[in-house]
Amino acid sequence: MNKRKIFLLILLIIGLSLIMNISSVNAVDKTINSTTSGGLKTAIDGVGIGDTVYMESGVYSGQNNTNISINKDVKIIGKTKSVTINANSRNIIFNIGNNVNVTIINITFINGMGGSLANNGLSGGIENGGNLQINNCTFSNCKSSSDRTGKGFEGYAGGAIHNSYTGNMVIINSVFTNNTSLYGGAICNIGKLSITDSNFTNNTASQLGEGNVAYFYGGGVYSIGHLNVNNCSFNNNYACYGGGIFSAYGECIVLKSNFAINIVAFNKNEDSNGNANGGGIYNYNSALSVENSIFGQNYVYGSSSSKATDIMSNIDFTLKNTKFTSSKYSYYLPNTTVNEISPVENETNSSTNNTNGNSSNPNENNQNPINNNQNNPQSSKLDTQISITGMTGSYGQTITLTIRLTSADKVLVGKQIMVYINNKQVETKITNNNGIITINYKIPSVDKYIIKAVFNGDIQYKKLETSSQFSSSKAKVTMTLNKKLYNNKIYVKLTALGKPLKNKIVKFYVKRKYVGKGKTNSKGIVLFKYTKNRGKLNVKTLFSEDNLFSSVFKTNKIKL
Repeated sequence: MNKRKIFLLILLIIGLSLIMNISSVNAVDKTINSTTSGGLKTAIDGVGIGDTVYMESGVYSGQNNTNISINKDVKIIGKTKSVTINANSRNIIFNIGNNVNVTIINITFINGMGGSLANNGLSGGIENGGNLQINNCTFSNCKSSSDRTGKGFEGYAGGAIHNSYTGNMVIINSVFTNNTSLYGGAICNIGKLSITDSNFTNNTASQLGEGNVAYFYGGGVYSIGHLNVNNCSFNNNYACYGGGIFSAYGECIVLKSNFAINIVAFNKNEDSNGNANGGGIYNYNSALSVENSIFGQNYVYGSSSSKATDIMSNIDFTLKNTKFTSSKYSYYLPNTTVNEISPVENETNSSTNNTNGNSSNPNENNQNPINNNQNNPQSSKLDTQISITGMTGSYGQTITLTIRLTSADKVLVGKQIMVYINNKQVETKITNNNGIITINYKIPSVDKYIIKAVFNGDIQYKKLETSSQFSSSKAKVTMTLNKKLYNNKIYVKLTALGKPLKNKIVKFYVKRKYVGKGKTNSKGIVLFKYTKNRGKLNVKTLFSEDNLFSSVFKTNKIKL
């Protein structure tokens, strides 16, 4: 290899090293508070791909905290349950681009405004085109305006969230309340959406008073894509079609969920035209499957005799182990049949599950919608257990706490656990595939430490707080006593936690007699000059413990 090739190879190696160093510098998580300069927008722009922005407690608002475009992989995590982003009914909050991976945990979104009123985005809260996971979040009072002409089904889409046809979204343990849009009061889904352990309450499919639009779909969720709902609750949502869920031209799977007091009508009063239908679910040309769920006291306001207070479908669908607790009749399918995999229960009248003919109005007795907690799946939640290990260590040491969440013999995956140490929250994490989170914690002092792990529960599992405690020890000190003099002086060095121990007093003994003391310098070294006796003598050096460091001594025969 000639000199030119060697030179070029060296330049290449240097260039690669610089690139790696720059990448490592950029790859740093960032923590902000509500007064941080540049706000959340600057923090997201500043972190590296795949890094995390942590948000301290507080209310985040204004132009630097809303209307934020996200076009790279990032995690956004509230460090406590008191993190709120308030759009003040002016803007959408996040607009997530295609093919990016975004995780959002522990954040409350309020007063988002999408559509033409905000002139940006369809949804009031989050517009998603990528791979989005939402965990333990709340969406409240978010709206999408309803006069985006020429947009078809996506024109007025999702008060809180719009998941586009490129979007793949997972929602876990979240709450949607008082959100409004024409299509999907809380969520409009065009792509793939999985919702687990979440609650939809008081969401409305409505035109926000704009124009003269006649039909509103999906008080809780509107979907023309793939929808999977597991262990969720839909209560007191309102629409013209599908008080809880409206699904069309896609797939809708509902497991272990509860639908109660959802209302369909053209007004929130009885309407004589009788066109509203599907109090719990309205299905139109979707592959619908409902399993292990409960429908109770959903309402259709109107005078038509063929109304489905709970489920309306224009094509065959599948039911399994599902209860209809209070509706006068449960589902209406014109000229179709239900594929009942196993017996379906109706506690009011089991013979009226499939109504294809002349039945009376379910509201003719003027029943008042009241909550029926007796049959709510949340009333029989499963017990949980939390174990905490790794609670031992000394001052200055970084220990790893391992926290495991289980129910009976089952590990709980994808659940949020908050960790407190001595009543201060230090971390919020999601359990992995083994039901485990790990926390690295540097012990700041010699003290007693109380570790508290909190799982806030969800629709299926009970809330649990578990505390354990340990007392940290003093840090171990290492002492070096040279066998030979250094510049005619006794040489001693103290180290602890891998670093020199400075400004510490070392006592010197010769022939078991105290002869003096010295203080370690910035390098942990103390030099002591002894001149009284000559010869090879027994020397002892002693560091006595203090508040943080343990005592240590050394002995050697040194020629003085």
